[in-house]
Amino acid sequence: MSRRAPALAVEASQHLRATPGEAFALLGDVAQLHRWQRGLRWARRGEAGPLGVGATMTAERSLRGIAARYTTEVSVWEPPRLARFTLTPLAPGGTEPLAGVGAEGSYRLEPADSGALLTARAELRLTGGLRLGPLARVVREELERTLHADLHGLARLTDELAA
Repeated sequence: MSRRAPALAVEASQHLRATPGEAFALLGDVAQLHRWQRGLRWARRGEAGPLGVGATMTAERSLRGIAARYTTEVSVWEPPRLARFTLTPLAPGGTEPLAGVGAEGSYRLEPADSGALLTARAELRLTGGLRLGPLARVVREELERTLHADLHGLARLTDELAA
């Protein structure tokens, strides 16, 4: 994606009762993503081996009842504090990139009172003259809902695993 300003960006934070290391391990465990990511139908790694810079994943989520398939590539992997990635939505059929649309996201973990503070950020980027126009409010609200639900889901999962 280009380094142009995002069409929109959302950020949310959540206190976790897990350490940054414990939480970071869950962020990188593709087999556990369905336990905390809202609407995730499936996720598959693009290659074997440990997650790190250049690692890829293809996944599908249900967003307001619509299947959204995408690929993700890790761009920064600094356990236990920072993961950054690019996300490329796929066109219907799920094999070709959706022209003009992309996203970047990150998870940042910091030690906090008896646990960790997790901050997630998502940026939607549009190219080729695409604009959100009147849909911006709806898209922002959906991204915010999804981000908050994911963070709450991860908090619940870390609580379950600690019990």
